Amino acid sequence: MAALGLAALVALPGAPEPDPSESREVVPGAETLHVSLQKTTEHERLSPGDRVEYTIGVRNSGSRAVAAAEVVHHLPPTMRYVTGTEGAEVDGRRVVWSRPLEAGERASFTVTGELAALPEGAGRPVATACLRSGANGVLVSCAAQEHEVRRPLAPLWAVATAAAGLLALAGGVAAFRLRARASAPAPSEPAVPAASGPEPSEPVPSEPAEHTPGTEPGTETLSGATVHRLDAHR
Repeated sequence: MAALGLAALVALPGAPEPDPSESREVVPGAETLHVSLQKTTEHERLSPGDRVEYTIGVRNSGSRAVAAAEVVHHLPPTMRYVTGTEGAEVDGRRVVWSRPLEAGERASFTVTGELAALPEGAGRPVATACLRSGANGVLVSCAAQEHEVRRPLAPLWAVATAAAGLLALAGGVAAFRLRARASAPAPSEPAVPAASGPEPSEPVPSEPAEHTPGTEPGTETLSGATVHRLDAHR
């Protein structure tokens, strides 16, 4: 992260670029000046209007005092300065404190920034703090903090999400109806009335009984009946 912060600050206007021919020279404070950067925010992912408080800690671990140490803090391009520790010189997103650091001394500074806009593309806001031994010195120690941002949902993704939700709802309704039909009792068949006996058949006409000679038709005797015959000749 320190390398990232150093590279970001070197690329900014007004930041001294390291000279390759001087790379072998000892940079004042390079071994003894240290910086740390911490952030405090209420939101894990930032949205426009959210604020972040940065705490910059510096330390001189050497045996000599640094008479004109400078703390330089750069807010992300999408963040604006709100407030900071007294004595800061603010130039847009660049905040600078100048003060001596005695041997073994520690000090801290705070900066509050507010996210004004979302970074373009997939970029993330990065804040950087550095320390150097003087106004014209080289940045000898840097630290950086990166932020997550809450990006608006793209319209295409919104439509796809809504469609997926509707499909899931329709599938749930269909499954519920199938389960309801499977658990419903089967309809009962109409009862068939029990048979009370053979259906009456049509009467079969009986053939006239044959009569014996000497008897007249229609005068057949029935068992147990009294028959009277009239003599037609009388």
